[in-house]
Amino acid sequence: MGFFQNINAVWQKIGLMQRALLVAIVLACVITGVLLTQWAARPDMRLLFGNLDIESSSRIAEKLSESGIPYEIRNEGRSLFVPADQLYTIRASLSRDGLLPRTGEPGYEIFDKEKIGVSPLVQRMNYNRALQGELAKTIQVFDGIEFARVHIVRPEQTMFTTDGQKASASVMVRLRPGFKLSATTITAIQNLVAGAVEGLGPQQVTLADSQGRLLNRQEANDPILSGASTYKEYKAAVEQEMADRLTRSLEQVLGPGRAAVMTNAMLDMTQETVVTTTYEKGIPLEETIDETTTTQEGATDEDGRVIEPGSSERTGSTVSKYKIPETRTTRTTVPGRITGLSVSVVA
Repeated sequence: MGFFQNINAVWQKIGLMQRALLVAIVLACVITGVLLTQWAARPDMRLLFGNLDIESSSRIAEKLSESGIPYEIRNEGRSLFVPADQLYTIRASLSRDGLLPRTGEPGYEIFDKEKIGVSPLVQRMNYNRALQGELAKTIQVFDGIEFARVHIVRPEQTMFTTDGQKASASVMVRLRPGFKLSATTITAIQNLVAGAVEGLGPQQVTLADSQGRLLNRQEANDPILSGASTYKEYKAAVEQEMADRLTRSLEQVLGPGRAAVMTNAMLDMTQETVVTTTYEKGIPLEETIDETTTTQEGATDEDGRVIEPGSSERTGSTVSKYKIPETRTTRTTVPGRITGLSVSVVA
């Protein structure tokens, strides 16, 4: 009896439900085998370029399609993935064709292709563009900033005006998702831009993000809101530090990633300054004595006899000057004292 005859005999003996179950198992095995084969034959895709704008992404994708290179578009068209074994070859090919993505506005390299005979107006405009590009590249170095653009407005200088309008600048940044710039970083960007442009002060630098939020208005104009922002950042830093310490301690016992810690700190931001002055016994420095003597002659009659004797009056005053030593003690309580701490742990 052959193999297929044995299968047929078994098939005839089993019931309808068992036949359906057997067919389902065979189909599942076949489908799983096909999927595994396709997955094994699929190339390992690696990131070619990330954080692309739509124009650069479409240009590079069109070039890859013309070359017959498989690619994947992810992250809403901002990231391109290609086979890992062709990654560096594709980058070299795109560089040769001048299709590498632009990282921002051109900097001083704009003068590499400057033509002879350019007017002074064009030279000033190119210098302004170059300075804007260099500042944007520097700002992109800050942690959390993916892209930056800088616009500088310089007042026109004439020989008839000495005190003209002040220079101003605007900075737009695109932040990494979920990232927030601290007040220290905002101040650093303002001073960085102001220091690179003659006649520009930090107060004339406006900073905004790609979500349309003005980042430096509250800190510059409202000291109350500035203090609230500082308190919020300090509170978040204290809570994060305590949570990190507790997480490291718990992970040594439970293992990495097996504990989540949340903390809530209550802080006393009151700043108190107490000045105490203590006086000691005086030290004599100078003594002045002032005396006055008044003499009154006696009265006599016609015969020369003394009717009323004369008198003499003496008055005086003594003025003493003392130096009083004093000790002045100033004691300042630094704000930020932790008055309470609540902790939640999930393990």
